[in-house]
Amino acid sequence: MIKNNLKYLILSILLLFIGCDELSKIPVNIPIPLEFNAKGTQTSFIASDSFCLSEFSEWRDNQDELNSVKFLSASYWTLGSTPNLSADINFTIYDKEDNVLFSFDMENVNAQEYTDKAYIYSLTQEQIQAVNNYVSNLSNNDKCFSYKFSVKNVTGDKNNNGQFELNGKVELLFEADVNL
Repeated sequence: MIKNNLKYLILSILLLFIGCDELSKIPVNIPIPLEFNAKGTQTSFIASDSFCLSEFSEWRDNQDELNSVKFLSASYWTLGSTPNLSADINFTIYDKEDNVLFSFDMENVNAQEYTDKAYIYSLTQEQIQAVNNYVSNLSNNDKCFSYKFSVKNVTGDKNNNGQFELNGKVELLFEADVNL
């Protein structure tokens, strides 16, 4: 009985100091996974594509209730590769006007090293702010981007078609304040 009374007292105090307004919105993490397949017979090759946030269900599920959005991080995983693949990797993301929002290099990457764990890009505050500035105008919830994934200085074994191949994923992580 004393335990229950103590719980109600603590809850009452929290509501008194925090208020009910804080319960009207909640932060939600929204991952945007970008999968690609880069392959080539030479020691350099590129994969590129474009996307809009509305293509991802996590974004669509929350877009009508968005108050604000901020970019948190970007990470890389290898989904598959030809054996012993090692390379220098560059990932660049652009806004819809082809302005670079951020670019990141990974040198001498052993592709198999990132199959079970992510490589978290160390982005600068300026790079994070560039993405935040782009997504901050929520009057158009459908922000579109393009990206380029470059693989250079490739070594390793080729597949049966005589190609190096790297299948990977870059995940962009956003945090959105959404109305309950």
